[in-house]
Amino acid sequence: MFRGKFFHTVDPKGRLSIPAKFREYLGEAFVITMGMDDCLLAYDLETWKAFEEKLTDVDMLDDDAMDLVRFIIGNVQDVTLDKQGRVLLTDDTRTSAEIEKDVVINGMGNHFEIWPLDKWNERMGAVIADKAALKKRLRESGHKLTIS
Repeated sequence: MFRGKFFHTVDPKGRLSIPAKFREYLGEAFVITMGMDDCLLAYDLETWKAFEEKLTDVDMLDDDAMDLVRFIIGNVQDVTLDKQGRVLLTDDTRTSAEIEKDVVINGMGNHFEIWPLDKWNERMGAVIADKAALKKRLRESGHKLTIS
């Protein structure tokens, strides 16, 4: 499980250190792709394979679904950890996610996100400022959070 958040920097060569806690679940190789929320998404290979199968099982005549598949799968970067626990983010990946130096690595359970620090702060600031409205929207849409 990927839990917690970690603040890191991308070095001038594009290398990003992955938290040791997360490396335990990843193995040496995993995938990174663009997410829909201005961040990168990282998956271990087993979880990615299952996700990719669901993602590609779409109606080929549905333009929106095909665009989503193109966006997510077209931006996949297969990465391998080096001996220091770092991955190399390609120039294209960093540019697409607007990552320059400071990032937040945020656990999301079965995957983790890599956010540019400024976008993370902006997004979390909005969440914190609007918690009541968020709870209301979730209730209205039928979401329930229960712990059994």
